[in-house]
Amino acid sequence: MGWTTGRDRRWFQKMLPEILSLPTAPFNEDAVIGFVRRTLRRLDISYRMDRHGNIIAHMGTGRRPPLAMVAHMDHPGFGIEKIISPTSLSARVLGGVGGNLVGRKIRFQPPPGCR
Repeated sequence: MGWTTGRDRRWFQKMLPEILSLPTAPFNEDAVIGFVRRTLRRLDISYRMDRHGNIIAHMGTGRRPPLAMVAHMDHPGFGIEKIISPTSLSARVLGGVGGNLVGRKIRFQPPPGCR
């Protein structure tokens, strides 16, 4: 992907950490959806949401070939069910990877600066 201007690159460098830090999991993408919708409105880009929750945005004059940008707005997540000890907890898997993780130990890493 080529950058149109240095300003575009700086915008993406600022926006990506912000959107990637939002909480999200399958069927719980509200924070990311809200961010994308607010950004599109701020940029005056028309969009619609389909019945599956996908955001379809349109911009430009139609003189150039169409370009599609596709991305998931979720990632596997976990819902804490019970804190067993200071170093152990029980959680349910949110998303389509549950069968691969049932009964397995998973290490959770706190965000930088948190203990």
